[in-house]
Amino acid sequence: MAINTGNTKFRMVNVDQLTEPTFQDELTEDIKPSRLNISEINSLISSGKSTDAILNILQNAPINSKDQQTKDTVFKLMMRLLSQFKSNQNIDEFLSSMDQDKIDLLMKYIYRGFEQPQEISCSTLLTWHEKVRLKIFMLIH
Repeated sequence: MAINTGNTKFRMVNVDQLTEPTFQDELTEDIKPSRLNISEINSLISSGKSTDAILNILQNAPINSKDQQTKDTVFKLMMRLLSQFKSNQNIDEFLSSMDQDKIDLLMKYIYRGFEQPQEISCSTLLTWHEKVRLKIFMLIH
């Protein structure tokens, strides 16, 4: 055992002076404002341009927005669009034109679809997951 156990000089250091006084959360609210137009996406869907609607959502997704209602609306639109693809070949052709960032964002929507099932079936999401995962693997290697 140490001889000088009563020494409390080490307690004289004020730790609060050595650290930041408070944590300042960075403002991430719409750093890049979302230019997503829901009515434009609905018009693309009604005219049968599902691929253009998905690309529009992925390009203008409300990622940094704190408006949960907008995020939920976009999520429901994305799930509706993913369910409209009928064949695997169409999915492969669509994914071949996408870059890494859009594919990552699409995968996030797919995972959220698994987490919050809507009217879309899980088999459709599994098909999309398989194709997107394969595309990511091909991009990495």
